[in-house]
Amino acid sequence: ASDVGRFEREAWVESVVIAPAERYVVDVRFEEPGTTLIANSIQAINHFRGEFYPHVDTLSIVTVSIETAAPDISDSFYSLRVHDEIATELEPYRPHLNREPDYELEATVRVQDLPTPIVLAMEADTLFFPPMEWNDAMPVMNWLSTGDQVTWILKDRDTGAENNDIDWNFKVGDLVKIRIFNSPDSFHPMNHP
Repeated sequence: ASDVGRFEREAWVESVVIAPAERYVVDVRFEEPGTTLIANSIQAINHFRGEFYPHVDTLSIVTVSIETAAPDISDSFYSLRVHDEIATELEPYRPHLNREPDYELEATVRVQDLPTPIVLAMEADTLFFPPMEWNDAMPVMNWLSTGDQVTWILKDRDTGAENNDIDWNFKVGDLVKIRIFNSPDSFHPMNHP
C-alpha cells in the first residue's frame, strides 16, 4: 500500500520507486539472520559532464535475529492476494484511463534578477537532461535563489492563464481528468518525480 491506498493486486518486487514525501507499506520476509541494508539507490547525473553515476544513501539497517518469529506466518506470506474490494472501487474510473484530459496544465518557471553565475548554470543545466532526474546535483542554485527571483508556474494550456488566474469551476463529485505537462522547453525543466 502507499499514501494513495492499497493496490488491487499484490506483486513480488525487488525494489519500490517512491516519490519525495511518499510512503509505502511493503511486506518483507527475511529468510536468514544477519543485517540487511535499506537504501535509496538512484542513477544520479552530473549535468556539467553529462554523465550518470550510481548514488546510494543508507536509510536504515535491519538486524534479523536467529530466533524464529512466532506465530509463523510464512505460508500466508508466499500467497499473493487480489483485493476484490479495491478492484470494485476502481471499476467506475477504468473507462477514463485512456480518454483525453478535460484540462491541461503546463509546468514551467519564470526567473528574474538572478545572479549571472546562477543563470549560466541553469542554462548549462538544460543542455543535457535525462527523462527522469532523481538527485539534486546543483543544490547551490536552490540555495542562492529566492521566491522573488523564481516563480513556478502552472499554465492553462487552453487559455494561457497562470497560477491563481486559472478559473476552473467544479461541483462536488465531478470527475475531471487533468494532464500536467512538464515542458522540456522551459528555461529550467523539472524532471523530478
